[in-house]
Amino acid sequence: MRQILKYTCLSAIVFSLFIAGFTNTCFAEEETSSVYVSQEERRYVADILKNDNGDISRYLDYNGFKIVEASITPVYWIDPLDYSKTNSIEIIRLYDNNTKYGSLFVVKLIDKEENYAGNLSFTIKDDTACFMGATIITDEGYSHSSCSYADHAERIRKCLKETQIIPLSKSFHYQM
Repeated sequence: MRQILKYTCLSAIVFSLFIAGFTNTCFAEEETSSVYVSQEERRYVADILKNDNGDISRYLDYNGFKIVEASITPVYWIDPLDYSKTNSIEIIRLYDNNTKYGSLFVVKLIDKEENYAGNLSFTIKDDTACFMGATIITDEGYSHSSCSYADHAERIRKCLKETQIIPLSKSFHYQM
């Protein structure tokens, strides 16, 4: 469990760096050109979370949090050592349909006033959600950044020197 949390935290950091401007030539080989889940997969995961009667729902209820369905994101891994050797980035979905753990996701949390409250990590296996952990805003105001693209779209636009915000569905190639 501790090992999974280490990988989850490391992956979230690497993913945040990628979103925050760590760019290179990136592309998706599938028809979908986004690192975010498809609408179909988002609905599937959201339905599981809504119908959860285990740790996740108890955690959300206890803290007064809600999930932002549009922010459901798989967790990815980028191997920096591979990048240093090949000068290209391969984005790998971490624990994608892993036989032991299922698929790993992160979702943005909001509080009762609909302010950013943190991120929740969970897995989906056999149509069941499993709570993996959460990074929430502490009393001191510290938290990891939001996992939602919408919260970073303007900053990403500026980093890429684009004139308009890049929509989620747009495929783009960017060279460092």
